[in-house]
Amino acid sequence: MHFEDIHSQSKMKNNLQYSCRVKKTLSKMLSKDELNWMSGFH
Repeated sequence: MHFEDIHSQSKMKNNLQYSCRVKKTLSKMLSKDELNWMSGFH
């Protein structure tokens, strides 16, 4: 495995953790309908 592969994998993991955190924050602020509407864009 090349170093860049490991690097891009950890980058993806960070992005996933980040988007999970964003979704949690958004779900606190937004109603379910708005959340469903937004998730249609992903």
